[in-house]
Amino acid sequence: MRKIHVDDIVATLRQLCIDANIEIRPDRVEAYHRALEQEESETGREVLQQLILNAEAAKEQRIPFCQDTGYAVVCVELGQNGHITGGSFVDALNEGVRQGYQQGFLRKSIVHNVLERINTGDNTPAPPGRIIGSAGPTTASRMDPFTPMLIERGLKGMIGKGRRSERVRQTAMEHGCVYFGSVEGTAALLSGCIQHAEVVAVEDLGPEAIYRLTVTDFPAIVVNDLHGRDLYEEGRNLYRRLRAG
Repeated sequence: MRKIHVDDIVATLRQLCIDANIEIRPDRVEAYHRALEQEESETGREVLQQLILNAEAAKEQRIPFCQDTGYAVVCVELGQNGHITGGSFVDALNEGVRQGYQQGFLRKSIVHNVLERINTGDNTPAPPGRIIGSAGPTTASRMDPFTPMLIERGLKGMIGKGRRSERVRQTAMEHGCVYFGSVEGTAALLSGCIQHAEVVAVEDLGPEAIYRLTVTDFPAIVVNDLHGRDLYEEGRNLYRRLRAG
C-alpha cells in the first residue's frame, strides 16, 4: 500500500494552481508564432505579438498571464492501494488551492453563498517590485447601461474588450469620447505598464474597487473613433470580402 501524506498533496496542488496561471503550454506559444507568420493585417500581427510577449513576461516574472485566474476544479484518481495520511484528503485539496491562490497572487472568485455573494477571501498584495498584480481588460459591454451617463459627464476615453452598444457608440461620437481595445489574455504584459495605482472608490471590493492608474507605453488600439468608425465591424467586413474571393 502506498502512503501519501497530506503535506505532499498540499504542496503539489499549490504549485499546479500557480503554474496553470503562469506558464502557457509550449504548443500554444508555437501556435501564436505560426499564426504571426501567416497573419496579413497589421492589427492582427500586433495582437499576436502582444500575446507572445505576454507569455514571456508571465513566465519570466512569475505572474499570471491573465487577470481572470478562474477557480480550481480538481480531478483525482485514487486507487485502492493509495492511503492518505496526516489528515483529511478534502481539507488537503482545499488547503493546496488556498495556498496556490494566495502565494501565486491569483484572483479569488469563489463566494461563500451564491445569494449573499460574499467572497471567501481578498486578493493578496502584488509581488515585491511591482505596482500591481496582473491587470487586463474585461468585457466592456457589461458597463454599457451606465456608460452614456459617464460620457455625458465628461468621460473622454475608455479601455476594454469587445463591442459596445449602438447607444454607447453614438453617445461617444456626439461627446468626443474614444473607445480603445486592449488584448485579452495579456495581463502580465499590461501590468508592467502601470506606474502608479491608487484606490479612489469602494475599497472594500478589493480587486473590483475603482483605481486611478498612471500608465506608460500602454498598448491599446482605437476601436471606436470620433468619426463613428468601428474596428470590429471593419474587421468582419474585411473577412467576408476575403472569403468571397
